[in-house]
Amino acid sequence: MRNFKIGILLFCVILMNSCYQKNGERSTNSDIEAWDSVKSSTNYYDYFSFIIGNEDSRYFDTALIRYFKYQEILFDSLGPPMWDCFDRCISVVFTKSDSILFEDEPILVDDLNKKSLTYLINENNDEWMPEQKLVKDKNGYVRYVSNGFFYLQTDLVSNYKLKKGINEIKLAYKNYKNYLSEKWFRVKFDKLDRDNKELIDTLVKQRFEIGKYYKFIINEDEPLNE
Repeated sequence: MRNFKIGILLFCVILMNSCYQKNGERSTNSDIEAWDSVKSSTNYYDYFSFIIGNEDSRYFDTALIRYFKYQEILFDSLGPPMWDCFDRCISVVFTKSDSILFEDEPILVDDLNKKSLTYLINENNDEWMPEQKLVKDKNGYVRYVSNGFFYLQTDLVSNYKLKKGINEIKLAYKNYKNYLSEKWFRVKFDKLDRDNKELIDTLVKQRFEIGKYYKFIINEDEPLNE
């Protein structure tokens, strides 16, 4: 009887290992398929979409390098795009330091979700936080939704922080949808019916820009008078 029980236990362990391996293979295959869909592109935005949607990918670093490479090629030929950061941009800087810079304030990357959510909600209409844009939904109701977007700067060395940061900000967007759901419909987002989920999904979009971090050194020495 004892040998029979040991045999059953070994069978269960083998079965579990087999399931874990299959799940790992599926995850790996999914990562490869996502990379294969963009790796031949010369459009920097394809790599941007990959970075934001696959921050845990083994190809993240390569995608980031190609993102900047093809972005610079485009900007050299056409010039950088004109966009206004005023009242909308949320600056997050990732460098080798122990903390990250959120709107020039040093914070830990683990606090990024909470800090980002506070800025998206902007409960007191703080002028230093992104303003709330007024929109009409498909039913004609007036809604206020954050007009902010996140401008992420990286030194290309601290990619592990950038990956975590993207995860934390995406979680903040998820929590923001839940906040709006409870405010508008008095229920959590996952309890909404399909129409109201689609409504919030339509109004709330994850908005990112990614740029290189350059440390500016200001020379304060007075010029020599000749």
